[in-house]
Amino acid sequence: MTTPRDTAPLSAAASRAAGRGARSRRGMTVIEVLVVLAIMAGLLAVMIPTLSSVLALEQQAAASKIALAFERLHDEAVLRNKTYRVVFDLDRHRWFIEEADPGARIFSTPESREAFEKEQARNAGRDDAGGRMAAEARAAFKQLGKSDRMGGIHELPSGIFFESVYTPQHEDPVVPARERREPKPDEAPNIVAVHLFANGYVEFAVIRIVEGDDPRTRDGFSIVVDPLSGRVRTLPELVDHDDLLDFLPREGPRLP
Repeated sequence: MTTPRDTAPLSAAASRAAGRGARSRRGMTVIEVLVVLAIMAGLLAVMIPTLSSVLALEQQAAASKIALAFERLHDEAVLRNKTYRVVFDLDRHRWFIEEADPGARIFSTPESREAFEKEQARNAGRDDAGGRMAAEARAAFKQLGKSDRMGGIHELPSGIFFESVYTPQHEDPVVPARERREPKPDEAPNIVAVHLFANGYVEFAVIRIVEGDDPRTRDGFSIVVDPLSGRVRTLPELVDHDDLLDFLPREGPRLP
């Protein structure tokens, strides 16, 4: 039989344990909180360069994929007697490839394309000059399907964007709508095409892709397509198309 004297020490021990448990549940001390914050700061310092490296690798991979497409299309155009164009949808951060016969209609400037569309609209007796292309021009080029090794829609990785695309069809590099200083709500999407012809000629182009939305802290890659040789260069920097054309004279020779 248990006596009250035997249960007294157990009750005292239980109360001391309960007291320690209550103190342990009161929370962390200031020193413990500072230690945890210091550990978290150290982990962030290690992780941030790693995340930047991952984005840089994705950026480089996206640039290399575009460059490889140009190299393959250059050979395909000559071997198959086809005209190709790489179409960049700057606002949606994606690109795709279209194919046409060698005699497909190519416009040297956006203005000449618009003039052709208006003429087609007048001849057809309907007013659809505001469209992107007339029916004849649309029928000339067909997008490569997913069954083709280079077909389908190619999306840029998350966090990677087109900064600009320059071709001789445009006086200045074409930029996405969010980059325009004075965007207009009724403007057409920023779509730029770089053509590759069956005779081996390729349009000169500079495609710039960047990481992030802040122009002050951007790093990027430039894909440079040389017109005569079809050579494609991937540069780990944002280059200006004017700098690549410094060898050309600013004025032609004066004739007597």
